[in-house]
Amino acid sequence: MPTRSLLTTLCLLLGAMGTQAQEKLDNIWLFGNDTGPEDSILHFGGSVMDFNDDTLQLYKHDRDMPIDVTNASICDRSGDLLFYTNGIYLANWQGDTIENSFGLNVPWLFGGEITDGQRSVQGALILPYPDREGEYMLFHQGRDLLFSPSGSFTIGGCPTFYSHIDMNANNGLGTVVEKNVTIVSDTLGAGKLTATRHANGRDWWIILSEFFSNKFYSLLLTPEGVSIVNEQIIGEPLLSGLGQACFSPDGEIYARVTLPGGNNDAAYIYDFDRATGQLSNQRIIPLEGDLVSAGIAISPNSRYCYISAYLNILQVDLLADDLYESIDTVATYDGYEEPITIPGLEGLSLATVFFMAQLAPNGKIYLNTTNEVRSLHVINQPNLPGDSCDVQQHAIQLPTLNAFSLPNFPNYKLRNLVGSPADTLGPIAAYGFTPGGLTLSFEDESLKSPTAWQWDFGDGGSSTQQNPVHEYAQEGEYEVCLSVSNLYGADTLCQMVQVQLTSVGEEEGQVLVELFPNPSAGALWLKTVGLPAATPVLVELYNLSGQLLQRQAYLPNTTERLSLKEQPQGTYFYRVVQAGEVLSSGKLIKQ
Repeated sequence: MPTRSLLTTLCLLLGAMGTQAQEKLDNIWLFGNDTGPEDSILHFGGSVMDFNDDTLQLYKHDRDMPIDVTNASICDRSGDLLFYTNGIYLANWQGDTIENSFGLNVPWLFGGEITDGQRSVQGALILPYPDREGEYMLFHQGRDLLFSPSGSFTIGGCPTFYSHIDMNANNGLGTVVEKNVTIVSDTLGAGKLTATRHANGRDWWIILSEFFSNKFYSLLLTPEGVSIVNEQIIGEPLLSGLGQACFSPDGEIYARVTLPGGNNDAAYIYDFDRATGQLSNQRIIPLEGDLVSAGIAISPNSRYCYISAYLNILQVDLLADDLYESIDTVATYDGYEEPITIPGLEGLSLATVFFMAQLAPNGKIYLNTTNEVRSLHVINQPNLPGDSCDVQQHAIQLPTLNAFSLPNFPNYKLRNLVGSPADTLGPIAAYGFTPGGLTLSFEDESLKSPTAWQWDFGDGGSSTQQNPVHEYAQEGEYEVCLSVSNLYGADTLCQMVQVQLTSVGEEEGQVLVELFPNPSAGALWLKTVGLPAATPVLVELYNLSGQLLQRQAYLPNTTERLSLKEQPQGTYFYRVVQAGEVLSSGKLIKQ
C-alpha cells in the first residue's frame, strides 16, 4: 500500500488562479481494478491519474477495494487523498475501511456481501461540508430494476441517501457520523448525481429527477445540512435509463444524456439559476442510432457540450440558437480492439467504444469505455469548435485494467457569482491611497472579509500585503489593481492613480482643486492648493435628480480623505465650494 507521502505527491496540482480559489479536491483519479492470483490471495491493483504541474502522470495503486461503475474520491485542499468509495463502503487514504462505512445502500447489497461495486453511473458524489473543515457529505443512491412506461425493464434509483463523514476523527483516518440518511424516498432516474456551487460560493446544489417524469428536486447543502429547496415541474418528461449528467463549469447549464431505448435516446439541456436552484428553458436533443452507452461533459469555457454516444462523440454549441442544428460529430469509433491480457483468454480482444466523460483539472475531457480495458480517450482542446477540439482515441493507457469506472467530480473551483443578489459571502474589492510624491501608501477598504490580497501597482511591482507602501520610479498615471479573495470567492478593482511630485498649481502659484480617484470604489481624496487659509472648503454630493446627499467641510490647502461608503454604486454630481464660490464641479462615479 502506498505511503502517505507518496499519495501526497500524487495529489500535487497547479491550482486555479487566486490564493483562496485553489481547490485540489479532484487531483487524484482512481480507477477500476485488475484481479489475479498472488500467493493464492485475490489481489486488486488499480490505476491513478495525477495532474501534477498540468502534466498527466500515471501510477499503479494497489488496494483492496474493487471499483466497478460507481466511483468517487476526494482530496483535501492541499491535495492529499482523503477517501474513496465504490458505492458500497468507504476506504481512507491508507486503504482501510473507514469506521462505520460498510453497508452503504444496504438494502441493495445482495446477501450483505462486498461485490465488485455498485453499477450506477454517477451513483456516488462527495462534497465538502460547507464551513466544516475536514467534514464531507457523500450522496449515494439505491438501485432497483423497474418497468418503464413502455413495459421494458430499466434501472431506477430509490431512495437517495446522504452519509456524513468526519475525517478529523480517528487521527485523520475518519469515521462515518451518519449513514444512509434518506433525503428523497421517491423513485428517481438511476445515478446521475452531480452538483454545482450556489451563487454565494459556499453552498452546493444537487439536482435529482423523478423516474420517467418532468419533476425535479433541487437539494441544497449548507452548513446547517441538506434540505429540499425546490420541487419543480418543467418541460417534457425526462425519460430514464443509462446515462450521465453534469453542470457546465460556470454552473449556468445543467445537461444530461439518457438511453431509455425505443428510439427515445436523448440529451436534455436546461438553464440553471445558481441563486434559486431553478431550471428553465428545456431543450431536447434526440440521439440517433442503436446506442448502448452514453456520457456527457462540458468544456472549461462552458460553451461546448460533448455527448459520447456509443460509436460517436458529438459536439453541441450551447450558444447556438438551434442546438440540434449545431451538432458536429467530432469523432467516430475507429474500430480499435484492445487485446485481452488475462491468462487463458489470449487471442481475444475488446472494443474501446465511448462511455462516460469527465472534465479534468488540466482542462481536458477524458472518456472511458464499456469494457474492462486499459484504454481511455481524451479531448485535448475541448474549448475549440469542430475537429480542432482534437479527439484522440485510446490515447491514454492505464497501468492496469479499468473495470468500466470513471471518477465523478463537480467543479470544486467554482466560487461566487459576482453581481448576483445571492452573492453575500464573496469579498468586494475597494481601496484608497495616501499621496506622498513618488511613494504612495495604499489602504485596503474591501468589504466582506477578504483573507488574501494581491496588488498590481501598474509599473511591474506587486504585493500581497493588505496595506502596502509602494515607491514609483517616476511621475505618471498608473493602473493599480487590487484582487481580494476568501474561501467563497474573489473580486478585482482597477483604478487609475496619478503619481506626481508637485502639482501644476503649486509650481505656478495657481489655485488647484483636485478630487481623485474618479471613478472611486468608496474612498477618494480632495487636494487644494493656493486657497485662502481662513475659510473651510465644502464638498457637496448630489444625485442625478439634484438632491443633496451629503455636505462636508475640510481645511484648505491640504489633502483630505473623503468617503463614499454610505452611497450605493452609481453616478453623482459634486461641487467644491469656498465662501460661496464654486471652485470645481462635475460628475463622480462610484464603482
